[in-house]
Amino acid sequence: MSCPLACRLPDLPGCQLNHKLNCGITGVSMKRTAISMAMLLSLLVCYAQGNGRGTLELSAGPSFPFGEFSYTQTTFEGSGYAQNGISFAISFKYRLKAQLGLVAMISEHILGVDESTIAGKYWQPEFGYNWTVESRPWISSAYLGGLDIILPMYRSDFYFRFLGGFASTRLPGLSGSAYNFQREVTKDLAAAWSIGSGLNYQDFEKVTLSFGFDFFVTNPVLDEAWSSDLTPPGSGTIFQNIVIFKLTAGLGFRIF
Repeated sequence: MSCPLACRLPDLPGCQLNHKLNCGITGVSMKRTAISMAMLLSLLVCYAQGNGRGTLELSAGPSFPFGEFSYTQTTFEGSGYAQNGISFAISFKYRLKAQLGLVAMISEHILGVDESTIAGKYWQPEFGYNWTVESRPWISSAYLGGLDIILPMYRSDFYFRFLGGFASTRLPGLSGSAYNFQREVTKDLAAAWSIGSGLNYQDFEKVTLSFGFDFFVTNPVLDEAWSSDLTPPGSGTIFQNIVIFKLTAGLGFRIF
């Protein structure tokens, strides 16, 4: 996770101390938030065991970058060079009423990078025209909570889902084919939200099948740093607009 603004200040007198303090506080806050969400999820599961309204669901499906996140123009600063990938999620759903439910979700989004075009962003004449790069994937881990608006039907429910929370996004690391070129992996924590819809089908006593789609959105600010044995080190900041369209299928298990 990248540090807050104070951590990016030059090394003026006193700034090194602020850097250490702010980075430490940010890391502790993130850990405390994750622990708090895990405890809350555990409490909801325990509570649901007494009334049979809770469902624990595992889901997965293909993911597709949308908008600027999928752009590959090297002259456009917002290009994400992202390719299709996959998403996984574990969620707990609690039915408050026939038409309303609560949702807590932890999801992971893993998307590839277009290595052939992102290589042009860092190309230098000294690297040669056979210059290539290898890239790690985009990874965004989201922790979301929100509501399901439910339309009950025979043996199934149609729902509209609105979730909000935060996501930790990792900037892909790069390795070049010439002069030991490297781009570092950095992370940032940013607000995130998800809007979608789907269908829950129940033809078994304790198992539910689900099919849905949603748009996942987050806007991390990622510090960028690269170096090679030939050129001076470079750095910058990427304001990345991430929009991912997901198709999912899952299995839900009712908790009694």
